Amino acid sequence: ALLSEASRAGSWAAVVGAPSIGLLAVAQAGIDLSRLVLVPAPGAQAAPALAALLDGMDIVVVGPEVSLLRADRRRLVARARERASVIVSLRPWEGAHMTLAAERTRWSGLGAGSGRLSSRELTVTRTDRAQGITYRHTVTLPFARPTSTTAGVVAPAPVTAPVTAPDLAPVVVPEPTTAPATVAAA
Repeated sequence: ALLSEASRAGSWAAVVGAPSIGLLAVAQAGIDLSRLVLVPAPGAQAAPALAALLDGMDIVVVGPEVSLLRADRRRLVARARERASVIVSLRPWEGAHMTLAAERTRWSGLGAGSGRLSSRELTVTRTDRAQGITYRHTVTLPFARPTSTTAGVVAPAPVTAPVTAPDLAPVVVPEPTTAPATVAAA
C-alpha cells in the first residue's frame, strides 16, 4: 500500500528480502509490476544488492529477511540521499527519519462468519524524528474487485487510497502494537 501511489506516478521500486510477498496482492494494490524488482533472498550480498538497487530505483523496500550491519545502514542511507531515493524498512531501522506504525485495524466486508473482505481500516501513526512530532491518520485500504476476466486471468481494478499530509493531526501516541515500518532516507 505504501508503494501504490508512487508506482502509479511512475516510480520504480524494489523489494529485497521479503520472499513471501504476494504478487497478486501487489498488483491489486495498484503497483505496476513492470516497474517492480523483487530480490527475495539476497543472503550475504544484501548490502551490495541494496546499494546497486538504490542507484536505479526510486524506492527500495528492505524486508524482514535482510541482515545489515550498522555501518551498512549508514552507507545505504548516504547513498539513498545522494540518489534522491527512499529506503523503507519493514524492521526497525536505527536513525530512521520517519517511523510508520499500524496502531489499530478493522476489517470490513464479512457477514456473520461468511463473505469476502472488502476493505481494511488502519490507524497509522507517523513519527518524524527531525520535528519530534507524531501524527495519526486513518487510512482505508480497499481491496480490488475483478473488473474483467479473459481466459481465466483476472484484471485487478485500480485501487486509490491516497494519504495526504494535511489530513494528519498531531497526537501523543502510545507504544505501537505491531512492528513499525521505518523510512530511512527521503
